[in-house]
Amino acid sequence: MAEENNTPIETVILIDTIERLGLGYHFEDEIEKQLEQIYKFHHLNSQEYDLYTTALQFRLLRQHRYNIPCDVFNKFKDNNNDDKFDDKFASNAKELLSLYQAAYLRMHGENILEEALVFTTHHLNRMLPQLVSPLRDEVKQALEQPFHTGIPRIEARKYISIYEANHDAKTEMILKLAKLDFNFLQNLYKKELILLMRWWNNCGLKSNVSYSRERILPTDCMRIIYECTLNLYEDYEREADEQDKIFAVPYAIEAVKQICRAYFRKMKWFMERQLPTFDEYISNSWITSCIYVFYTFIVPGMKSVTKENIDWLTKDEPNRLIVGASNVTRYLNDLTSYEREKKNGIMLTGIECYMKHYGVSKQEAMKKFVELADEGWKDVNTEWINSNTNDNYSIPKEYFEGVLNYARTGEVFYRKSDFFSEPEDLVYSWIIDLFVDPIII
Repeated sequence: MAEENNTPIETVILIDTIERLGLGYHFEDEIEKQLEQIYKFHHLNSQEYDLYTTALQFRLLRQHRYNIPCDVFNKFKDNNNDDKFDDKFASNAKELLSLYQAAYLRMHGENILEEALVFTTHHLNRMLPQLVSPLRDEVKQALEQPFHTGIPRIEARKYISIYEANHDAKTEMILKLAKLDFNFLQNLYKKELILLMRWWNNCGLKSNVSYSRERILPTDCMRIIYECTLNLYEDYEREADEQDKIFAVPYAIEAVKQICRAYFRKMKWFMERQLPTFDEYISNSWITSCIYVFYTFIVPGMKSVTKENIDWLTKDEPNRLIVGASNVTRYLNDLTSYEREKKNGIMLTGIECYMKHYGVSKQEAMKKFVELADEGWKDVNTEWINSNTNDNYSIPKEYFEGVLNYARTGEVFYRKSDFFSEPEDLVYSWIIDLFVDPIII
């Protein structure tokens, strides 16, 4: 992948380019070998690395689960104020952008990365009107959606356009490969989408139970839903058996039972006009976020996942990775859907529970929910980064990555608006990019 005479910095830049273009999965072994060498023999505290290269290597190594300490950024602090970055870095957009992207892999207690995020966000927004494309486009997109918390294929589609416009840095061969690979995967996604739509139509839910919510007594719609559920599990069990993952079936069944109980509990609160405590609401919401259903249903598609891996994630004590990913989605969803749900007469919301439980205003509750979602990301980052170095972890990377992508989906759909309930604003353009329009070669 990399030339033998490449410097560590050149290798890191190449790896980052390949991964941001969506090509990383083709070179996983080569990338891991290169990064392991860089992690072992090249120290980021060295004065030879500027802010751009230090932040880039820091981000890339943490993305690959190497626990690089954040004190590598101490050398960029103001000599007269240890709490702030030196203002001499405030005018270099490339360095600021690199530090900005790195800061999103922060864990708990890393105050220097909190300061880095404030510092870079302020100065990038200040500089944006004066920047020239393609750097301007890259900064604008990063401010709208940081790379680490974005959905990988959407980020790849956006970065291909930026990379193509960067005439000074692009390699035509890599660019062409990225375009061909994106179009190839797009065709694969289309086939999967057709299969999914065919399954949905065969269930007959849309035509047979479209008015089920208006019916007071159980009718045929309950039978249809029950039959659809049974058929779903028959298909799941068959697929799990074919992939030697039959052990996952009881977990998947229990996950759906669990979510049904959680929805029933939520419905009971609503029907009886009860407003639960905030802790009760959140504990139930970890389940209704569907994350437990999600990570049991993805098992048949993952070759390296074992029964012990599921046991670790489903142990009685709430798992920080699962809870963190769930909290990102739950808090942001409650935040952006609050006004719509209140307008529709739905009073059982996380915001309402928090306001009553802590006696705070709506504005204070909303601010807290943003903070709690950010804390959820720190939990996810901590589990992700430490999973490669802690002997207590034996969870395959692909399983961790599935939960990480769950958090990313919640971030993208709910951070700025409720795109799930109101997809017209942005989601439709993603669908066009991912499923309809190929990239012109």
